[in-house]
Amino acid sequence: MNLRAPITLLGPLTNEIKLDLNMSATVAGLITTLPVLAFAAISPFISRIGNRFGMKNVLFSAVLFFILSERGALTWRNDALFSGDLFCWVGHCVCQRLATRVN
Repeated sequence: MNLRAPITLLGPLTNEIKLDLNMSATVAGLITTLPVLAFAAISPFISRIGNRFGMKNVLFSAVLFFILSERGALTWRNDALFSGDLFCWVGHCVCQRLATRVN
């Protein structure tokens, strides 16, 4: 399973996102930076969290993070977009690391 497609698709869409939401280039650049920061911050801990709370429980929580991220994306406000983006990438990172381990 490969969940990296959304990360690679985000770069070419940055200009359209910037124009639609009237963002500066710096703020739009943060949208592409958040996934990398989420992966870097969370990846070392995912296996331990999965072992402690159970892989399926952690994956279910990651799906809830995806749902929260969609709520943020639908408001079309910049602060909600960034928090939704962060929730999305936390969920994405967890799913990427644990989905292949769950039977």
